[in-house]
Amino acid sequence: MWPHGVPRQETIAAFVRMYEARGYQKCIDGSLEAGIEKIALYGIPGPTGLPLPTHAAYQLENGNWTSKLGIFEDIEHFLVEKLNGPRYGAVALYMKRQRQVRLPPPPH
Repeated sequence: MWPHGVPRQETIAAFVRMYEARGYQKCIDGSLEAGIEKIALYGIPGPTGLPLPTHAAYQLENGNWTSKLGIFEDIEHFLVEKLNGPRYGAVALYMKRQRQVRLPPPPH
């Protein structure tokens, strides 16, 4: 759900604000840090020259990245740059926060 008070726009700035509302802050790179979870926000050049957001990848505890590609299953990739290209563009910025405790899904 999109956070209340954050403009619902397809801009990097709006996505940054959305992630900030979830406790993330901008960081320098995607290097692995103990106890920290990171995201990489991808963008393609927009008509004004500013990047338009296309995708976000999440860093796993082992340092690899995971991405949801459309309706397909999540993929795991070693390099965050693996998705660079015409569809997703390139990493526009990284964000981080303290690693959240993730509960296992309930049994079926």
